[in-house]
Amino acid sequence: MSDPLGQRYAAKLDGTDAPYVDHPGVSCVSVKIIDEKAIEESDQRYTR
Repeated sequence: MSDPLGQRYAAKLDGTDAPYVDHPGVSCVSVKIIDEKAIEESDQRYTR
């Protein structure tokens, strides 16, 4: 996924974490298939 602002990620559809690039509020994302008509995206922010 990418948007015009340069925020992007490349995630597998199995629920594993993938880095979210150039997003100020999200560190990583996971995406998984729920059924033939729905997917679920979970955004996570890690702070140090």
